[in-house]
Amino acid sequence: MIERTLRGNVSVIKPQWLGTLRRIIQLLTAGLFLYLFLATATQGRSPLPVNLFSRLDPLLALSSMVSARRLIPVFAPAIIVVLVTLAVGRVWCGWMCPLGMMLDLLRFRKERGLPQGFRKFKYLLLFVILLSSLLSNLTLTFFDPMTILVRTLTALYSSLGSALTAGRANLPRYVIEGVIISYGGRSFRMTLVFVLFFVAILATNLLSRRFWCRYLCPLGVLLGLISKVKWLKRRVGERCIECGLCEGECTMGTISSKRGFSADPGECILCLNCLSRCPKGVIGFEGRISVPGLPYKYDPSRRQLLTSLGASFLSVGIMRLTRRKNPWLLRPPGARESEFLAKCIRCGRCTKVCPTSALQPSLLEGGWEGIWTPILVPRMGYCDYSCAACGKVCPTGAIPLLSLEEKRRKVIGTAYVDWDRCIGCMICLEVCPVPGKAIIEAEEFISEIGEFAKRPLVVGDLCIGCGMCEYVCPTLGEAAIRVCTPASLS
Repeated sequence: MIERTLRGNVSVIKPQWLGTLRRIIQLLTAGLFLYLFLATATQGRSPLPVNLFSRLDPLLALSSMVSARRLIPVFAPAIIVVLVTLAVGRVWCGWMCPLGMMLDLLRFRKERGLPQGFRKFKYLLLFVILLSSLLSNLTLTFFDPMTILVRTLTALYSSLGSALTAGRANLPRYVIEGVIISYGGRSFRMTLVFVLFFVAILATNLLSRRFWCRYLCPLGVLLGLISKVKWLKRRVGERCIECGLCEGECTMGTISSKRGFSADPGECILCLNCLSRCPKGVIGFEGRISVPGLPYKYDPSRRQLLTSLGASFLSVGIMRLTRRKNPWLLRPPGARESEFLAKCIRCGRCTKVCPTSALQPSLLEGGWEGIWTPILVPRMGYCDYSCAACGKVCPTGAIPLLSLEEKRRKVIGTAYVDWDRCIGCMICLEVCPVPGKAIIEAEEFISEIGEFAKRPLVVGDLCIGCGMCEYVCPTLGEAAIRVCTPASLS
């Protein structure tokens, strides 16, 4: 039986206005996140780094540095979140996470709770992410809440841009249509997948409040493990009448009457609902250093760690077996395939900042290991010769930070002409942005008509593979001029 260690009222932290303060901070944080997302399109004009929330994310920081086998300085702000968590607990989850705020707002009257043992799944997911990063695989960072939000907003932003470009009168209808199919203007592959995944996260609140945070979120469970030894502890005084109101109001469902209405410090997100609901005012917080109490049945075990290890080796092994060289797989400027896969966290910021929508999330072009990583799709857009924004917003260095002059010298691929499909319009020559032109005019003898005809010829030493030629090619279907990846970049 768990004994209560405090006597009388515990009133270290109990003001009613703390709940209001929490809501204000949540709204301000969500507003800042949205502002930085929109500022990504105008990189350089924001006084704060547009990828600030990714830099603050301890899960992205840890997994990226383990996978890359080096320290990544831009993730230094994540240390702040870790230190704050050690001091007061999961304040990031309860007060600052934009996704958490949305889940708080979306509360349903009828909720079904799941057995506490289901919380084990998030530990399994966290361990698989971290163990996979030891094998230089970051595929499952797809489930990090910051990357989820950026990808979803990018998909919706692109759909809205497509609807506005199309000039439709019924804008809401065509925004929804743009989620399913893209037309005109900006476009984004897998929009429907990302939006449905996000909607599914919100819909889980039908089962219980903050279902995502309770049972799935890998970032939350990482911060929860740190919170097990936090300094600020929740305590219940002896005058507790065991009414159970706090247990019913707990956002995370972690207050247990079987444990004297105590809460798991690793699950508490400091929502403070229990403070305001307690009729006797015997719930409060105090600062004290102590070892973690009795374990909970969902706490990670040795068996779970071994299961995670096995799942990591199996999943990464299968992904590596599906890896294949694809000559049409084009990466952002300066990226080399193996190093790129070890660093990319699938956050989607590069696809958001790309002014031509050339960067798109990949499907299986390079196998399962590269799914959701950005690739250049020239038929949807070209790499702007006057832009180097993708490297500026990448938080891990998967896309190198390059000056505009350096970026212009980086070879993405090399164009080649299929003369059987070429109609000789020479538009590709006209739009080539490379000084001196990487495409020149040549003459070929056409035996079918018995005379010479003009055809474009690619100068391999000058071509950087920007894809503008393929983008503007008027040949229907597959372009007559296409960009492929040099073997040196594989």
